[in-house]
Amino acid sequence: MEFALIIGSVIFLFLLIGGNKAPQKPRKSESDALRIKIVIEESGKKKPNRELVDQKPALFRTSQNNSPEHNTSAINRGLIIAEPWIGKILNGEKVWEMRGQRTKMRGPIALIKKGSKTIVGICHLDGVEGPFDNRELALHQSKHQVPSDIYESPDYKWRYAWVLSEIEPLAQPVPYKHASGSVIWVKLDEDAINRLAAASSSQISTPDYDAVDSCTESPDAEFVRMITVPYARDGSYFCRHQSSIGGRYFIESKHGSLEFTDYDEALDYMRNMSVARWCRPTDQSTCEIVSAVEWKALIED
Repeated sequence: MEFALIIGSVIFLFLLIGGNKAPQKPRKSESDALRIKIVIEESGKKKPNRELVDQKPALFRTSQNNSPEHNTSAINRGLIIAEPWIGKILNGEKVWEMRGQRTKMRGPIALIKKGSKTIVGICHLDGVEGPFDNRELALHQSKHQVPSDIYESPDYKWRYAWVLSEIEPLAQPVPYKHASGSVIWVKLDEDAINRLAAASSSQISTPDYDAVDSCTESPDAEFVRMITVPYARDGSYFCRHQSSIGGRYFIESKHGSLEFTDYDEALDYMRNMSVARWCRPTDQSTCEIVSAVEWKALIED
């Protein structure tokens, strides 16, 4: 009996001493492993990469002053974009510029408003996505801003997205020398590069446009470009001046006659046709349809 009392006292003292200790917390690694295991079981996802948890998406990374950083002195190429798309890009509505083909160009570029001979903004060309079908274009309409009645057209061919970021409009447009035959990209002249760097940093004012245009209208050998044009069997070709009918160009597609007011756009459209066909004016104030048998290089002043 006394022995049982002694044993009971020892057990009581042991429990009393042990009960005053705070419960031991699991090591941090064990706790984290348990939490991650629960997350994996609930979501079915793999273990997250801890190095990427706190990173923001690349599109939202900005410099310390919360504004895009561009080395404007390194920008020597400009992308020609027509209205209304250039306006939508500059005001932040559009971040995908839709094109008919891919491009290997990457990095900071100048944004050129078509027909203005001026640079109106700068941005970063991140890459190319696509091609997209109509369903995918509908899903991403907020990025490219192209209405459905346009991209659902049978002749719509601009299905590659050139992804733009860090878009920055210029306070004042910067003029440049536009090379004849330049349809998509323009190689900026040295003066334009310097003006762009100065205008972007607001160090000097932009030169007067009239004065600049007066010296860029005449052909400059440095900016003559070689383009490829379709030639017919009789040796004639699709010419900027002689193929114009009342200031318009008529291209014959399988869906009917298409009318263009811009020579470069008409030429660009025919590049995607299996056989280029266009209307050529005749001496009798009519026109005839001719088909291309080959494409040849042409130096255009």
